[in-house]
Amino acid sequence: MKTGTMTIGGNLFRAISIDEENDTAMAEMTMPPAKGPNYQNTPHRHPSVEPVDVISGLAEVSHGFDLDHLVVEVLRPGQRLVLQGNEWHAIKNLSTQEELVVYLGHSPMGRLWHEFVAGGMVAQVDGHLPVGYVSTWFDRLGMEFGNKH
Repeated sequence: MKTGTMTIGGNLFRAISIDEENDTAMAEMTMPPAKGPNYQNTPHRHPSVEPVDVISGLAEVSHGFDLDHLVVEVLRPGQRLVLQGNEWHAIKNLSTQEELVVYLGHSPMGRLWHEFVAGGMVAQVDGHLPVGYVSTWFDRLGMEFGNKH
């Protein structure tokens, strides 16, 4: 495990920056090679706008406002997709060999997203977050998961 990261469902998150004046935050997510279920593969949504910047690897991003008709896009390093607030989305690592590294921005609610990731980096012990940490924060952040994989 990388130092200074928080682990959720096998994905590593690291707080990168916060702009409190504009209520925006940036985090790095490293997703392991596609070898099993990953909560990021399930469509979910939240009120904040979320730019997804691919740093390395190959990402499949499903997104849209109609859960039954999501658009699927493949993003390569250097490409960006901006997900709107409350837009359903799911991110998959298309490689079974390489990690996927993306920068995820959040605005508004950047301060809360930053507290979630930075707090998790501190609260995590031996790769595990305290019981209820993620569900409590997902509620605070307005996260909602769809029923499709």
